[in-house]
Amino acid sequence: MDHNAPFLARRAATTALMLVLAGCQSAGPQPKTVSDDTRARLSQALLASGDRDGAAEALRTPTAREADDAPLALTNAETLISAGQVDRGMRIAKTALANQKDDPDFALKVAGLAVKASQLSDAAEIYHTILRTRPDTVEALNGEGVVLAQQGELTKAAASLQQALTVSPQDTASRNNLALVMLLSGQNQAALPLLEDLDRTAPSPHVTAMLAEARGRIAAAASVATPSAIASVPAQKMTVATK
Repeated sequence: MDHNAPFLARRAATTALMLVLAGCQSAGPQPKTVSDDTRARLSQALLASGDRDGAAEALRTPTAREADDAPLALTNAETLISAGQVDRGMRIAKTALANQKDDPDFALKVAGLAVKASQLSDAAEIYHTILRTRPDTVEALNGEGVVLAQQGELTKAAASLQQALTVSPQDTASRNNLALVMLLSGQNQAALPLLEDLDRTAPSPHVTAMLAEARGRIAAAASVATPSAIASVPAQKMTVATK
């Protein structure tokens, strides 16, 4: 049995599709063309199959509609970032954002994508721009808190998340993230009631892990033991919300 057969078959299919995209296959004197939507779907399918190179190749040249179709541009940007083409993906996303300056919902999506791509300075700038004109945007306050926490600015992160909860006290993402920031800051006792409330109203495996960590630290402190390091709930578990 040839164990390379599935890989070779997938690469052969990818090559054929790339030829179509390049206009190298034709049914007559005129080369076939592939629509921008088809290219986007193809790149997503290749990425889902594990073919990161093929996904990036499908979007090797900019699609004609990216400049005017912000949702398509964002889809392609996310695919490229997931395929490892972070610079190209962010360039497409920020170009689309420049054409959607008056759409805070789109800005939140680009900022969330920047966080996913670990482009924290880009995300921070977008959140700051949103909050300059819409200071009560809960998703932006939460996102800003996430970015600050991942940059190690835990006090500032807590302030942003507290502000989000002032606007919307029951916002689940902000409550989860504030509890995590408290744990990361060693504020175990302060985090406990928030985590217990989350466990009742918005339970999740992540909340369960944080609650167990808080209780374990408090018990350890009561027995004059050294609190454990927070290994079970890393900062990457923070939630960025988009509309």
